[in-house]
Amino acid sequence: SGFMFPMNMHFVALVVTLFGGFYFLTSYFIFKKLGTLVPNSKDIIHGTIGKYILRKKWTSESKYLSSQKSSFLLFAILGLGQLATGGIKVAAHVWNLSPSLMSISTVLHDIFTLLFLILLIEHILFVVLIKKHRVLLGSWFKRTVTEEYARTEHPLWHTELQKQKLTETNTEGTNNE
Repeated sequence: SGFMFPMNMHFVALVVTLFGGFYFLTSYFIFKKLGTLVPNSKDIIHGTIGKYILRKKWTSESKYLSSQKSSFLLFAILGLGQLATGGIKVAAHVWNLSPSLMSISTVLHDIFTLLFLILLIEHILFVVLIKKHRVLLGSWFKRTVTEEYARTEHPLWHTELQKQKLTETNTEGTNNE
């Protein structure tokens, strides 16, 4: 029975991961906004490496910071690695797979999982420990940020929102006439 608790937690984590991943991807595919979260080379080179490692100024930040987009890519790669290696391990219950394939899959599965957990803990700690990011804790639940925060930390997104607001105001004025 001591064996079942970790096994059950493993499958609970799998269900949460699959639900979250599919919910997220479905939402982004339906609304065609996947490009807002997938980083381009500038996001990785200038917005993540340049800004955080080389300490260069980078102000081309939209709704999602370049570092958030890069983190999303890492989370996606690690999550897909977990699912693929976990799928091989599950397939071994149905088919006779070679012991070396199982051994490699198990090691890779453990590595992907460990890296995923480290990235998740680091992600949460950055928000909790860095004062500038602490204001975001409430936004995780309210799904909003202040206009001042958007203007200073996400200037491109703030400009997009202002244009959208202006367009909606003009559209409402036209409809009322």
